[in-house]
Amino acid sequence: MSVHAAMFGGSDMPSKTRPGPEMLDEYVRRTVAGDRNALQALHAVLSPYVRDSAACLFGNGGDADIITDEVFADVWRLAHQYQPGGAGVPAWVLGVAGQHTMSRCRSDTNARVSGGGAGGAGRERTSHHSDVGRSGPALLSLTDIHRPK
Repeated sequence: MSVHAAMFGGSDMPSKTRPGPEMLDEYVRRTVAGDRNALQALHAVLSPYVRDSAACLFGNGGDADIITDEVFADVWRLAHQYQPGGAGVPAWVLGVAGQHTMSRCRSDTNARVSGGGAGGAGRERTSHHSDVGRSGPALLSLTDIHRPK
């Protein structure tokens, strides 16, 4: 069973409420071409799964929402690395999310070790994705400046 099938109810077939694997591939292709609406469509479909995985590590507070939007900013930057025909878009996005959350965990651990307190309390969280809001539509503000040269 593919990751797409596991995430979306045991079928690789699209339904009226979710796009199929081909449409998700198309969203990524359009994201690579700079289509922020395609990124927003990916966010609409996959953000609940990304948020759930972030919430498992960081709790259900605002951190999970912030991390979710940071992950989709990473998806914007890294979309050119997606390989169609592999495990599929959901698996790739969750892989990006895993890399991002591991980086956040390392950052939080380093902050605790250097005196930032448990969970980074007392320190201001900074992110190079600070222009990304919590609601997905803010993803429309991403530009090519947010991509590697």
